[in-house]
Amino acid sequence: YTGGFWVWWLSAYDKKIATDQLSKLADANEINDWEFNEYLHGQHGTPMGVPYQSWNMAMYIKAHVESQ
Repeated sequence: YTGGFWVWWLSAYDKKIATDQLSKLADANEINDWEFNEYLHGQHGTPMGVPYQSWNMAMYIKAHVESQ
């Protein structure tokens, strides 16, 4: 699993890796029709915590913009 801060940080150093990680982040956020869960279980990827986390949405957008 990857997070928005990680992709944002990577974008300053390697756009290709950042883009690859952004794709993984999109896959994670897309679960349950773009539910943007608080986190995913570390072993099996099941959505956990509270859904519709605005900070997750914001970091996904920020990571997307910065990785371009």
